[in-house]
Amino acid sequence: MVEIVNEITATAQVTPEVEVPEQQVPEQIVETVTEPTETSVEVESPAENAELETSELPSIPTPVVVNTIPKGISEERKKFLLEAPLSINPSTRFRQLLARPGIIAAPGICDGISARCALEAGFDCLYQSGAATTASRLGQPDLAIATLNDFVQSAQMVCSLSPTTPVIADADTGFGGAAMVARTIYQYHKAGVAALHIEDQVQTKRCGHLMGKQVVPVEEFLMRIRAAVAAREAIPGGSDIVIIARTDSAQVLGMEEAVRRLQLAAEAGADAAFIEGVKTKELLEKTVKALEPCPVLVNVISGGLTPSFTVKEAEEMGAKIIIFSLVSAVAALHGIRAAMQSLKKTGTDFTSAQGMDPRQFFEVMGLNPIIEFDAKVGSTAFAEMSYITDSPRFTQARPDRQDIEEAARKLQDSCRRLQDILRKREEEMRQWEDDMSRFEEEVTRALYEELSAWKKGYSNSTSPKVSLADAWNDYEEKWRNVQSVSSGLTFTSIPWPVAIPISIPDSLNFHTISQFILSSDHSRIDSPRRRILAALRRWHTDHFDTRVLHKVIEEDRFAVKEGAGKVVRCLNRMLEEETFNGNIFQSFDLV
Repeated sequence: MVEIVNEITATAQVTPEVEVPEQQVPEQIVETVTEPTETSVEVESPAENAELETSELPSIPTPVVVNTIPKGISEERKKFLLEAPLSINPSTRFRQLLARPGIIAAPGICDGISARCALEAGFDCLYQSGAATTASRLGQPDLAIATLNDFVQSAQMVCSLSPTTPVIADADTGFGGAAMVARTIYQYHKAGVAALHIEDQVQTKRCGHLMGKQVVPVEEFLMRIRAAVAAREAIPGGSDIVIIARTDSAQVLGMEEAVRRLQLAAEAGADAAFIEGVKTKELLEKTVKALEPCPVLVNVISGGLTPSFTVKEAEEMGAKIIIFSLVSAVAALHGIRAAMQSLKKTGTDFTSAQGMDPRQFFEVMGLNPIIEFDAKVGSTAFAEMSYITDSPRFTQARPDRQDIEEAARKLQDSCRRLQDILRKREEEMRQWEDDMSRFEEEVTRALYEELSAWKKGYSNSTSPKVSLADAWNDYEEKWRNVQSVSSGLTFTSIPWPVAIPISIPDSLNFHTISQFILSSDHSRIDSPRRRILAALRRWHTDHFDTRVLHKVIEEDRFAVKEGAGKVVRCLNRMLEEETFNGNIFQSFDLV
């Protein structure tokens, strides 16, 4: 490592300052810095310079076709990148993918489980997100809390899961000065990383989609890129690890300065460019054109600064790489949160498991290749788990694995159906118990009200029948009065179908109404059914609201409407019971 840093130092001493052609960078934004400095550039209102005027970059047609073949390479190297079989070396393979047609889509992974799921889905490139790694490994936000060792250990684990699959890794700011940048490159190379990006934020950086970012002067940014390139060249045996220059200056200094920084970084040796926070399709297209042939990476985070471009849209705009930094971390957050809430609420993990048993879980984690390798070398450590070996000791009296899995799935489906049925039955039972409880309360209250009414209103009456007959006469007299007046009705002047006067809607219930309506003292109606129908015609909403309710005084109108609704509901229930009883009697007669 010391030799690498020494060689970088010697190289840096003779590295000329980068000269920018005048036609590439407008004179008014050229920034001259003679020495690297820790001074940061901060703008309190990033929105003022957040977008580049559409006239500042040349208009180009879509879809954009970009040549990403590096300049100055030999024909033999060019042919290798374009035509040779994909290399087993992940960094070389990534360079081949960069040179060939088509966009590289890399999902952001946060741990071993998300990496396994991405590989299972068929992605040929992965992105180790710094934000996702910090969240999953440390449970912390992306605020430069994770160290180089945190990132390297995570990258080493991810790269080991599929040694030929390229992994793009977030390297933040390089974690320090030139010597630390060199150490970062060497550590990432040893971990098996295919590509990494280094940015121009200050050391106390933050997620690129949070406000208040600060960036270092352009010369310090270029120093980081030169240190990264020199460190790669100094690795014994050579390395194809791809250096991606990332700038977060678009939201701080504007798009024009961001493009200028990436142009200078490409001249300093960066293999690809990553501009964070491109806000429109047009700006991305013009950025791609301005940086050609340097490949451009676009970062899509749902709800972030960049619109949610699809892979196809990004390719049409000329981007060569598209990453979805938080796709796995956000999905994991939602899934784990839902599972924990379900467990807390129900006391079981059955729902969140979604039918996955331990073996199925470990198969996603690579169980079967390990079992196969164990059997292949003659080991018996995992023999009891093996259903897929050709050895007679494993195949005798062993059921076919597919049959077992199918039987297990059917059993799980049956269990789920039974649990659903049981759950519905329990809900029905609870509903029935609630209904019975309400019914008992209603009956008890009605009986109590009836008893109180008889004691209060008819204690001196010689016969209940005479009282009900008087109540019917009262009832009809009140209806005649209601029809004759045009206004001024109150709640107590309404002819309620009960035997005793009432003053509130709560006094109306099924038993008092049915006792009154079905009383035999009203001789003008022959049968109970006809009595109920006659009462319904009077109390039905269409009749009562248009002929009676508008005559009620304003302060009593709501109570009268509520009481009328109770009467109609009771009458409908009486009619249903009368119809049901009539049908039963008819069936007995038929028998």
